[in-house]
Amino acid sequence: MKYIKLIIVALLILIVFLTIFQNQEMFNDQYKFQLDLKVYETPAYYIKNYALIGIAFLFGVVLSAFLGIFSSSKKRSEVKSKNQRIKELENEVSTIRSGSTINNQQSQTETPSSGSGASGFSSPSG
Repeated sequence: MKYIKLIIVALLILIVFLTIFQNQEMFNDQYKFQLDLKVYETPAYYIKNYALIGIAFLFGVVLSAFLGIFSSSKKRSEVKSKNQRIKELENEVSTIRSGSTINNQQSQTETPSSGSGASGFSSPSG
């Protein structure tokens, strides 16, 4: 599996380099950026296509990182609130169990132990 992954990565890198090499003319084209507001006009700014593609890529990386951080913090707060709810429910269950064991112990001490009545215990007679 390790070698297959290495081969796939090498092929992807090869495809990227071939694409860039074959389209080198397109990557070296320049675009003119200028803002004309009729009242204020900025000077013309020329940028090459590869810089534009790189800026767009970096913008996407930064944007996805921010979205990932936001999603991660949201999930973290959800997990924290659910863990708190689990602790509350566990405390409630332990309270109910301890209350039921006390009630069981009290009911066992209150049942008569003499005679062969409804309790099902026979008393030792000597």
